Amino acid sequence: MDKNIAGTLKIRLTYIFSQRHDKAEDCINVCKIPKLDVYNPGIRYKIGEIELKCKNKASFTFENGHRLEINWTAVRLSNVSSTFSSCTYQPIIRPVSVPNHNFFQYGPESAQFYLSVNISDEFIRVKCFDKTNTVIYTNFHQFVFQKPDVERRCNKAFKEHSGNPAIKEKLNVILLGTDSISRLQSVRSLKRTRAYLHEVLEAFELTMYNKIGDNTFPNIAALTLGKFVEEIPYNESYRHVPFDKHNFIWKQFSAKGYRSLYIEDRSGTFDYMMAGFHSYPSDYYNRHFFMAMKEEKSVWNTDDLCMMDRLETGMVLDYAAKFVRLQQNSPYFAFSFATTLTHDEFYHAQYADLPLLNFIRELHEDQLLNNTLLIVFSDHGIRIGNYRNTYEGMMEERLPMMHLVFPKWFKEKYPLYSKNLKLNTKRLTTPFDIYETLRDVLNFDDKIFQRKGYKNRGISLFREIPKERTCKDAGIAPHWCTCVEHTVVNTSDNTIIFLSDFLVRSLNRKLSNVQDKCEVLALEEIRHASKVQISESVLETRKRKVKPQAHYQIKIKTKPGGALFEATIFYDERFHFRRLDGDISRINKYGNQASCISENHELEKYCLCRK
Repeated sequence: MDKNIAGTLKIRLTYIFSQRHDKAEDCINVCKIPKLDVYNPGIRYKIGEIELKCKNKASFTFENGHRLEINWTAVRLSNVSSTFSSCTYQPIIRPVSVPNHNFFQYGPESAQFYLSVNISDEFIRVKCFDKTNTVIYTNFHQFVFQKPDVERRCNKAFKEHSGNPAIKEKLNVILLGTDSISRLQSVRSLKRTRAYLHEVLEAFELTMYNKIGDNTFPNIAALTLGKFVEEIPYNESYRHVPFDKHNFIWKQFSAKGYRSLYIEDRSGTFDYMMAGFHSYPSDYYNRHFFMAMKEEKSVWNTDDLCMMDRLETGMVLDYAAKFVRLQQNSPYFAFSFATTLTHDEFYHAQYADLPLLNFIRELHEDQLLNNTLLIVFSDHGIRIGNYRNTYEGMMEERLPMMHLVFPKWFKEKYPLYSKNLKLNTKRLTTPFDIYETLRDVLNFDDKIFQRKGYKNRGISLFREIPKERTCKDAGIAPHWCTCVEHTVVNTSDNTIIFLSDFLVRSLNRKLSNVQDKCEVLALEEIRHASKVQISESVLETRKRKVKPQAHYQIKIKTKPGGALFEATIFYDERFHFRRLDGDISRINKYGNQASCISENHELEKYCLCRK
């Protein structure tokens, strides 16, 4: 058993719902989440307020409105100042519909320019030359323009939508997502952003926001489609099928006349080992821009987090900000998600603090959030690494950050909704609830209290979420549920050995179709085991008797390869019945160990390729 886990479990007897403990709310909630130390001794000294500085020197070119200009100060300070000649650019093009989500091509090269040039393309690659016509500089730039066809369609649809007397409000929406940041990680690492959200914007923070799936894909699918992955439907047999036909929340807003933006960095929630979108999923979309940059290896630096002198996450936020400014007098829905900076890198979260703060502060100070719902969120906490291998890390992985900022006038005009939003900050919530809330924002009428969510699973935050809500009610599998108490069980216990053997066999069954490529796994060590129990208050509330059935959470190490796996297993001792309840988590890094099945997203975390 891990010593650090055993030590922390001894003191996890109280509960937390916010940074300031609320005993009154604690008494009435059925779901009780174990109290966690925001600054546990293993990490406190490594967290600071740090800005990541890109290693590359200042760019020779920069955007100024719809013009691209040469930064002659940067040129003169460079080692090519005496030989610098001129620059050209090429548009980066992707047809509106193409059967390859990673497709891009370059258009014709422009005429040479020496000072500046007007740009009419959304995305461009620029190259500069010396006097021998040798390329000495490459960079990428993005611009945002009004699109006449989008304007015509949206104006017509919004006129019809706003003409409906039942619709009382028409808020814009900005979804601002950053990968792998738990709520407590945001307390540690996004100090300036949190301070601004809470002290200036009076954000509603969901302190019991629980993820519903392992990685980014199922949690973003729940937030934007209101469904589990299997309900979409999606599994590995669909990995070559694009997501174009699905009615994402931004498409629902678009159908009512809202201009839509969907932007991510190189990773892509619906692109990694999947088919992505073959048609533009939104009015403004930039995957081909990031694919073009990805292929230009020479422009990346600082552990591939920077493109020239700009942080990639900053480029995502910059494009989103340009879109908001362009559409400030029109209804819009913007979805932005940045992955590469913080994905599976615990200490990188602090690098996102200043970019997020600047984005939010500049929009607020320019009065661009006055009619907008701003949601600042993450998909899950850190999933892999040393911190994830602790009890705190396991819990934080399941509790991502979620903030909602409504305009001040909205909260004053609708005090009941504001009251419920405040109550719900200390109730068990999920991505399904955010989806239902967004549907109510779009259809803001008198039926908010009568409207039912998909399969009655999600509950709009405008309604009070019941204090009796359980993980089962909310659609959270036992493996991801944080409304539990963990009782340590000796790893030499016969039941734990029995269940660990079952877990290894379950892993090998998953790999059965690729056994010619992947090693057969065997148990090397049982690292930790606990009995997962519903809290006493739940048992008292529901007046249930204790049954010979229980959930166990088990962490094992397998060989060959040294993989660490964690799973929650339901066990009925009367019949020796065992069942996996939820996913199997891989909690240490696996790098290129599964390169032999690199197109199989579902199995890569389990596979160790045969040599």
